[in-house]
Amino acid sequence: MAAALCLSDGDWMFPTYRDAVAVMTRGVDPVQVMTIFRGDWHGGYDPLRHKVGIQSTPLTTQLLHAVGAAYAAKLRGRDTVVLSSTCPSLSRVTKQLT
Repeated sequence: MAAALCLSDGDWMFPTYRDAVAVMTRGVDPVQVMTIFRGDWHGGYDPLRHKVGIQSTPLTTQLLHAVGAAYAAKLRGRDTVVLSSTCPSLSRVTKQLT
């Protein structure tokens, strides 16, 4: 959540399902955040309005979207930060592999 609080209005966040509170820091109504957990046909909120991608249930799939958004911002010459989180155990797996 602390990282989400550091984002500017024009920055983007691509969260996992575990980042519900971080999504709320971007101004998304809590009821809209919880819509994704009902399995509704939409994510519950407008990603463009809040600069937040729809929460991803399978972990790490949001990383591709984050990279795409960052690359698009770079091509357009925009000073945009793109934040994406991963599962905490992923860093432990990476350390074990190295």
